[in-house]
Amino acid sequence: MEEQIAFLRLLIVLIILVLATILAMVFLPGIPLLGSLPGDLEVDLPGVSLYLPITTSILLGALLTLIAFFVHRHSQN
Repeated sequence: MEEQIAFLRLLIVLIILVLATILAMVFLPGIPLLGSLPGDLEVDLPGVSLYLPITTSILLGALLTLIAFFVHRHSQN
């Protein structure tokens, strides 16, 4: 029963984080430096525009990994 409550809490936190991210993307005009880092590729061809935020994705992935690590570490105490 305790595992189900922990799972539901995690699910609620994830839903809140997703909603906060969506709202931030809609209402913030742009986060400085995000999306314009060296290594983010932008290809403009006739009729095709392609944007690959490689460096931004790596940076955000590392940041989220650190946050998950610290949350997991403090939840065990």
